[in-house]
Amino acid sequence: MGNCTAIDPKTLENENKAYLMETKVSLYEYFMYKNDISLNDALNLGANKYDKEITKARILKNYDHEKEYKEFKKTLPMFTACCTYRGQRAKENIVNYNGLCCIDIDHLQDVQKAKADIKTLPFVLYAAKSISGKGLFCLIRLSGKMEDYKAQFEALKEDFKNLGYAIDESCKDVSRLRIISKDTEPYINYQATQYNKKKITLPSNHYQATPQPNKNLSKDSVMAELENIMEDVQQNHLQLSRSHSDTLYLSNVLSSVMGEEGRKYLHIIREQRKGYDPIKTDNLFDYSLANNTTKYSMAALRHKYNQARETAYN
Repeated sequence: MGNCTAIDPKTLENENKAYLMETKVSLYEYFMYKNDISLNDALNLGANKYDKEITKARILKNYDHEKEYKEFKKTLPMFTACCTYRGQRAKENIVNYNGLCCIDIDHLQDVQKAKADIKTLPFVLYAAKSISGKGLFCLIRLSGKMEDYKAQFEALKEDFKNLGYAIDESCKDVSRLRIISKDTEPYINYQATQYNKKKITLPSNHYQATPQPNKNLSKDSVMAELENIMEDVQQNHLQLSRSHSDTLYLSNVLSSVMGEEGRKYLHIIREQRKGYDPIKTDNLFDYSLANNTTKYSMAALRHKYNQARETAYN
């Protein structure tokens, strides 16, 4: 199947300009739904209102203050490019599917070269620096329905790989949040074609997202891994807990592995499922601290995390 159907260039230009101005995305602050805004406004929000904050985030990243960078960028507004939602980013709360894929290419040695390479792809509508300043995000309009999204993502992943770039696998999730950014020279291709390739892949038996269990992990290593997992959980709305028994189990795991420091992570996990109650979550963690006698390791949390990723990405 080809990449595109031939359309008059002027028609494409008008269509893409209208798409950027009229398409709505859902805006979130501190991972909480705020309101819907236009895609164009979302793309320009960083430069228009958060220039100083984005500069600060990039300074933290450039000086390898990774922990501070990850925490700080969570304070910036985010938006869902693929869909609009009402409230929590759950499938049942989807209002509209935008037919848009937003991909990340991270850890680039030469951002400008990558942007130049991407310009050779006729289906890329928009490309700009990500929040770190060391990667790019790209917008591609898709021809299929929402049920085709993952198959189209897989095909995109292959096309970008052929160009020499690896797409962040997390972009397979339609509920993924895009942190606002800024770029003084974004690439906008008003004559971009809709992408209509699909690639059907068989689900893998196991997604190995983290290192194998290591009984000798230091507390700093455990904390670093937890922070990475929780960032993914929040960014991609991963549900590690699907029932009260799951939440109790994870509460016991976190209290065993981290003690009191595990409390905030239980809140992050529980926030991803309907019915989150901060007081009840605190009470549950208090119960685990007082009553749990089972010794757990990070392997228990990794298992739940990998299960959640398999569910979300396959």
